[in-house]
Amino acid sequence: MKKFILLLVASFCSAVASSQTPKRIVAEHFTNSRCSSCAGQNPSFNNTLAANPGILRISYHPTSPFASCIFAQHNPSENDARTNFYGLYGSTPRVAVNGSPLSNNPNPFQNPNLYVPYQNQTSPFQLKMEQKKEADTLRIRCVLTSLAEPPSGSLRLYAAVAEDTVFYNSPNGENRHYNVFRKTFFGPDGITFAAPPLGDSLVWEGKMGRNQVWNFSRIFAYSIVQNVANRLLQQSHYTRPSDQTLTRVKNSVSQPEFEIFSKSDIGHYKIRLKESGLIKVVLLDALGRRVHAIPGSFTSEADFSLKKPGIYFLKLEVNGRQITKKLLQQ
Repeated sequence: MKKFILLLVASFCSAVASSQTPKRIVAEHFTNSRCSSCAGQNPSFNNTLAANPGILRISYHPTSPFASCIFAQHNPSENDARTNFYGLYGSTPRVAVNGSPLSNNPNPFQNPNLYVPYQNQTSPFQLKMEQKKEADTLRIRCVLTSLAEPPSGSLRLYAAVAEDTVFYNSPNGENRHYNVFRKTFFGPDGITFAAPPLGDSLVWEGKMGRNQVWNFSRIFAYSIVQNVANRLLQQSHYTRPSDQTLTRVKNSVSQPEFEIFSKSDIGHYKIRLKESGLIKVVLLDALGRRVHAIPGSFTSEADFSLKKPGIYFLKLEVNGRQITKKLLQQ
């Protein structure tokens, strides 16, 4: 049986003014607890970050050049995957800012003005992230809203957790390690999607269990939205370790309630309303192109088929109300 995942696309009926929002700077730091060069370069890097509060800094620990790094060993596949995403695997320290990997010549770690070119940039997207810790589980919600006309092309959501400070006397002499990457919510490749129309939002929810090697009280969540084609940052957001609130996404019009489930035949699905009414169904691909429309209207139930794996948007109109669901067929 094919697996599928549904994600809510919240369509707000109130008017949303076209506007840009400040783009948060993201510094993705690739380091290693056994790298002596890292120990020499990181203090200046930390000082520059301290002088620029509000920057999202995440430290990844790839298995090269030192596979015995304790942080690399905690999650080698995902540390390496993010390093390879930028083509930086093989040497540390390295840094990528707003999705652009920087050369070590000139040395970015000794540059106090490293972030000046990225200041005062704006984005058509607002990204909000919330978290709640429940016993041994961390739950998150990410909401991406288009405040201005969104760009064309596919986007990628990368969401993960990091530990804000790890106190560990490492072989290279460092004893404090900041914003240490721990694990992703949706895998190292994240979720690829098409931008919501102006005024609309996409909502993702995820959860993960705690790991015994983490200090769970210092764990926080972060999310990064980038262009698929060139990796450039569109927007980012992060929580604080102490954040404990997940608010509901509010809509001014109630949404129709329905079920969607797989039938016995692979790739065939049924929609069943929890209320009586007429259903109109359109299927779009990840780029927003129509791939299928169920002709006519249906009362209470409708069937549809997906022949190829991929990401789809299922647009339903029920008694004049519209709702969109994201469907991932694997």
